[in-house]
Amino acid sequence: MMPNWVESIGRIAFVGVRHMTEYGKFLRKLRIDLGVILKDMAETLEISAAYLSAIENGSKKVPEGLTESIVQKYSLTDEQAFTLEELEAQANRNIVMLLPEQMDEAYLGTALKFARDFSKLDKKQLEGINKILASVSAKGVGHDTGKGMRM
Repeated sequence: MMPNWVESIGRIAFVGVRHMTEYGKFLRKLRIDLGVILKDMAETLEISAAYLSAIENGSKKVPEGLTESIVQKYSLTDEQAFTLEELEAQANRNIVMLLPEQMDEAYLGTALKFARDFSKLDKKQLEGINKILASVSAKGVGHDTGKGMRM
């Protein structure tokens, strides 16, 4: 039996830790430099002030189309637009795993634990895991999901 939160999201698991991003810092500085208060920028972008604040603080993902809207509505320079687009790509880094509908709990638990603890690995441990994964890929061994995927 899978945990309830896994059942509720179906086949996709999102893993990430949110903190103030460079995108949020750049956006906040841009807003201040433009002399625009948070509430007014949010209204211009047609989002709530709370949501804009959460984007600036890194607790919410940058929604699709927001950067383009900022570039157009605030007539950003090419350099500012490029920087904001690059920072958006960095800010929205998430790992998404497509999981088979029927997966043994041992495989699911291992995948989730790996995702949670990945940043705690040292280089030697990471090299060891890469060797294991390389041998699995080369041999084609693993858990057959029945859909042509190996886990």
